[in-house]
Amino acid sequence: MGRSVCYDDFDRPSGGRATFTTQEFSTLEELAEEVERTYTSGAWVELLDAGYEQDPELYQAWVAERLRRDFDAASIHRRDLALYTGLLGGDPVPAPARELGGWEDEAVEQMALHLMELGFEVLDERPAAEDVPDDGGDPVLGALRVRRYGWETTGVVRIDDVGEVFVRLDPDAVAGPLFQPVPDEEGW
Repeated sequence: MGRSVCYDDFDRPSGGRATFTTQEFSTLEELAEEVERTYTSGAWVELLDAGYEQDPELYQAWVAERLRRDFDAASIHRRDLALYTGLLGGDPVPAPARELGGWEDEAVEQMALHLMELGFEVLDERPAAEDVPDDGGDPVLGALRVRRYGWETTGVVRIDDVGEVFVRLDPDAVAGPLFQPVPDEEGW
């Protein structure tokens, strides 16, 4: 698939050319791999954005991608929760907020409220110890079960060294399927 547009002296389209190829794929994953390999980086996301309303399988793939993008945009920066507030005489000065009891729950609650502001329905909060194993990366604070676009999923809430609280999809941390459609009887 490709296109080119010719413009006249007044920058108005005056002609063009489009080409396309057809090919059958047995799975959506094969199609995604071919699109990313053949076209520009990000072409699969562009295809999903353009066609998710036309095909139920594309819609499901679009939901997963859209939720990843929504989660990426949902970070909260809490300087008070950074590991260090700065340097004093060349030595790091520890930040006191992580020593206060309950800061983890407060950060997860703040993320839940932020997700609701962004249009998510937050169904419940889960402590980290119950659902998410510690993989040695950024500390896990908890997990949030959310709904959006007619699907449910669980986002894992973590914090980094500079106090950024963020939520991500983590298939390894979720028991059962990562995405579940919301039943029709619940108004979705």
